[in-house]
Amino acid sequence: PVRLNSAPLSIDLIEHEGFHLLFQNLGWYSSPTWSFWTDADWIDFDLQSLNVSGLPTNPDVGRFTITLNVSDGMGHLDERTIKVEVDNIPPVMSGDDILTVIQDQEYISDHSSDEDGEEGIYWTYSSDARWLSLDPYNGTLKGTPGQAEVGIWRVQLIVRDGNGGSDSRVMDISVIDKNDRPVMVTDDVTKVDQGAPFKRDYEVEDIDP
Repeated sequence: PVRLNSAPLSIDLIEHEGFHLLFQNLGWYSSPTWSFWTDADWIDFDLQSLNVSGLPTNPDVGRFTITLNVSDGMGHLDERTIKVEVDNIPPVMSGDDILTVIQDQEYISDHSSDEDGEEGIYWTYSSDARWLSLDPYNGTLKGTPGQAEVGIWRVQLIVRDGNGGSDSRVMDISVIDKNDRPVMVTDDVTKVDQGAPFKRDYEVEDIDP
């Protein structure tokens, strides 16, 4: 435990790094009166144990202030203001890259980060592959490519934390050609005069190269 007047004037943290300060009674009076104020909703003061503690997460990156004072009710007063700064740690992306998909089948690539679920985390991507779409909240990339999308598509997947930190990956996704059935495009002749010769040339289209 520390006395109020010997507490640090500043505390430097990184997000997800917890801290606590355990104070002790100054001995002025058997039941001193403590008061506590902070602009950080993630910092708490336990009046029973005189413990100040907190665990900042992604939305708590920034600067905060703690003010503690103690009075014996007989004119003795001590006060301490502590500055707390929480530094940002960029998110780290995880998950396996899915790099192949067969034409006309659904592609799903589900990535995550170590800060998913925290306020401020969002996902984006950059690509010419318009057959893909991304859920900005959970990092799921999906889509169904057709014949026109057969080939290789470069995709950059990015997760951002809203505090200037980010992580990204570049994937080259191959859309594999499927052998499509040819399509007959000539109309049938359903009537012919009796005794007349019948001949019909049929045309077929095959979209595969």
